[in-house]
Amino acid sequence: MRHLTGAAVAALVAVAGPAAAQTAIGDLNAATGITIEGRVTDVFGNKFVLEDDTGRVLVETGPSWWRTTEVAVGERLTVMGEPDPSRTFDAFSIIHEDGREIKVRDPGMPPPWAGQSSLDGSESRLQRRADADDQREIDTALTTGIDLKKITEDAGYVFGYDVDRKDDHYEVEAFGPDGAEVELHIDFTGSIRRIAMDDPTYDEAGLRQIVESAGYEWRGDIDRKKKHYEVEAVNARGERVELHVDYSGEIYKEKWD
Repeated sequence: MRHLTGAAVAALVAVAGPAAAQTAIGDLNAATGITIEGRVTDVFGNKFVLEDDTGRVLVETGPSWWRTTEVAVGERLTVMGEPDPSRTFDAFSIIHEDGREIKVRDPGMPPPWAGQSSLDGSESRLQRRADADDQREIDTALTTGIDLKKITEDAGYVFGYDVDRKDDHYEVEAFGPDGAEVELHIDFTGSIRRIAMDDPTYDEAGLRQIVESAGYEWRGDIDRKKKHYEVEAVNARGERVELHVDYSGEIYKEKWD
């Protein structure tokens, strides 16, 4: 399976220009219920690129958390759907060469995944989906080989579909087995480098134990912030420092006081 770069995706969605033909990919218009046919050239996440003799188009099949669309490079498919204003193609149904049909959504109706749980019920308690900006970040990460949802689930958390891209990492909303909300910091190699909690879990005694176990001298001045504590301490070199301790109990920053 090949993954597209962000530049390649941008180029692909700009390929299909408006015209009047019904089925030629190069001539898609804004009608509903158009059927296109072609060969799959690229697959990433729950999207794929379909190509015929007239052009190529990026086919959207809904978020991967709702249903996984099993499509392979080289397959010939028939897809019924409608062009999207973003110059992609929203699929209603996909028919494989062997006659297997994947029903994605009903024409003229809201997407079944809008505000719903996954089909197997595994994420029913979240009752939400990624908005356009979050889905864009999720899909962009996929093009670089980083599956944020899989990384989150492999770590034992439920993916929350709220994603922010920072300078050197993604901040991903997730939920622990006990339902506690956390924020995973996933770097651009796909590694979780920090787990931040939104609710405090340590009192002064617990914080002191964390600080002293890390080799610092406790000074006892605590300032609680929105997502972390700032604690005054003395490091092993005798320097007065301010430690940033997140709500999961991790010391993630030391700065001179």
